Amino acid sequence: MSLIRAFALVALSLVVLLPVLPPVGRAQAQQKDEPAPEPPIIGVVDVQRIIREATAANSIREALDEAKERLEVDIKREGEALKAEEQQLRNQQTILAPEAFEAKRRDLERRYAELRRQVQESSGRLARARDAAFNTLRTEMYKVLTSLMEEQHINMTLARKSVLVYDERMNITEQVLKQLDARLPKVDVVIGSGEE
Repeated sequence: MSLIRAFALVALSLVVLLPVLPPVGRAQAQQKDEPAPEPPIIGVVDVQRIIREATAANSIREALDEAKERLEVDIKREGEALKAEEQQLRNQQTILAPEAFEAKRRDLERRYAELRRQVQESSGRLARARDAAFNTLRTEMYKVLTSLMEEQHINMTLARKSVLVYDERMNITEQVLKQLDARLPKVDVVIGSGEE
C-alpha cells in the first residue's frame, strides 16, 4: 500500500510542477543566441620566489641577521661573565661561610634565569619584527598584483605551488617582482624594546 502511495505522490508532484518548469527546447535556444562567455585570463605567481628574491625581502633578512648577531654577542658576553663569576664562586667555596656561599649561589642562579628570560624575550621580539616586516612586503606584493591584474585584464591569479602544470606565458612572477622592487626597495625592521 505504501508503494502505491509513493507513486501517487510522485505523479501528483509532476502534475503540479510541469506547468511551472520552463520548456527545455526554449532554454537551449536562448543559450545559443547569447554570445559565449570569454575565457578567463589566469596568471600564475611564484610567491615563494618573490619572498626569496625581492629586494625588500633581502633587506629584511639582512636587518634581522644584524639584529640576531648583536643579540648573540650580548648574550655570549653576559654568559661568559656569569661563567667567570661561577668559577670564582667555586674557588671561594672553601673560604666563604656556608650561608654566604649559598646566598651568592642563589644570586648567580637568579641571574642565569634572568639571562634565559632575556634570550626568550629577545627571540620573541625578533620573530614579531620579522612577521611584521614580511606582512608589509606581502601587503605591497598584493597591491602590485592587483594593479597588474587590472592592467592585463587578468581574472584570476593562482599561486605557483597550487598549480601542477601551466603554460609559462601565464607566469607573471617576473613582472610582479620588478614592480615590487620599484615600489618597495626596502622594509624597515622595527624591533620592539623589552618594555612591551
